[in-house]
Amino acid sequence: MMNFSAQAEPIEVNHDQPLWLVFAQHDEGLQFYKWKDQIAFIDLIQTVFSCLLTTITQIAQADPKAFDINIHFPET
Repeated sequence: MMNFSAQAEPIEVNHDQPLWLVFAQHDEGLQFYKWKDQIAFIDLIQTVFSCLLTTITQIAQADPKAFDINIHFPET
């Protein structure tokens, strides 16, 4: 099970050009037998997600509409 949504929103930094930030929410819906395994895996996912978010924030400056995304599994 996984839910993910993202949207680029302009932030006023200066009057010449907005800074587009990508706001994303996700929930992996993971369950493990040992909670320490789950915590370690979620930490890994958050590290990867943070690096990806940095990259897509840079890309969003050129094309903010490219990140208007909604994905929900399983579909209801």
